[in-house]
Amino acid sequence: MVRAMDWFRTNDAAGLPVTWSTRATPAFFGADHPNGICMEDAVDLASDAGCGLHINVPYGADDDYVTRLVALADQRLAAGARMNVEWQNEPWNYQFRIAGLIIAACLAAGRCTPAQADTRPGMGGGWGALLIEHCYQHNRTMKLARAAVKSSRELVQVLNCQQGTHYSNLLSVKEQPLDNYDVVMNGLYWGNDAGCAVAPYTPASLKTAWLASMNATLDRAAVVRDLAAQHGKGYGAYEGGPDFQGLGNAPGVTPAQIMAMSRSAELADIIAASYRRWSAEFPGCQWLQFNDIGRDDTQFAWGMQPDLVSPPSPRLLAFETAARTAA
Repeated sequence: MVRAMDWFRTNDAAGLPVTWSTRATPAFFGADHPNGICMEDAVDLASDAGCGLHINVPYGADDDYVTRLVALADQRLAAGARMNVEWQNEPWNYQFRIAGLIIAACLAAGRCTPAQADTRPGMGGGWGALLIEHCYQHNRTMKLARAAVKSSRELVQVLNCQQGTHYSNLLSVKEQPLDNYDVVMNGLYWGNDAGCAVAPYTPASLKTAWLASMNATLDRAAVVRDLAAQHGKGYGAYEGGPDFQGLGNAPGVTPAQIMAMSRSAELADIIAASYRRWSAEFPGCQWLQFNDIGRDDTQFAWGMQPDLVSPPSPRLLAFETAARTAA
């Protein structure tokens, strides 16, 4: 499964409004279009790789864009390949300017009042509006996507959530009751706990803390999985892995140390352990992995490899081992 979220600049909303007439087409050379690359390239890559396609419909996409986007993918994607459709990416995430746009759109459309926008528990102002607009836009997008698929391929309607509490918040929305989803997906990050930023900062000394953090993350994932199952829905993860932002901010830790840790055998062991536990306890659940090149930074969660010429990283080796074992 190829999740082409960043390819379409889903997080930065650079090309609003998102219409079919202003989208990137195959005639556009490069990847710096306000709406990212063209859908044809993403579909063809998935087909060439022999896998399915996960589409993130961006904020600001009108009905015509959603219908044409999904129809194009349905017509062009290899026969029998599965297609996931998800509205936006992390609409709950205040780090993206999208969150502010979503809150404003909900209020402007009259789908909530200012009082309703802040009445629900959450991380910050406008949380209620984020929940209401998320449900509204998700329902709208999925109805259009379902109608646009004319082939017999499997269409999986994906609901993005943060953790179990956020999922429960979405289920509680009365103004726009949540509908039309098959699978709940969230991100799974570990290594950012306080215990993972305690000296001495070496892979050997931190391995136990890394393992505990990873297992705690999968414990939280099991909560979402079980809640989804109670509602007859599936579960999966759209991204995840080691996240060392906390360690990167620890006193005296240098970027060189972070790089050494991210390429350590100890970290490879923890990554492999996460795959083994996922396979054992989350059968049939997808866990999509970042495969970026050149994103090997202090966070580390983003990429398999720092470049195209370095020896295979522990993350890549662990992933390949898990894939061979599953095969």
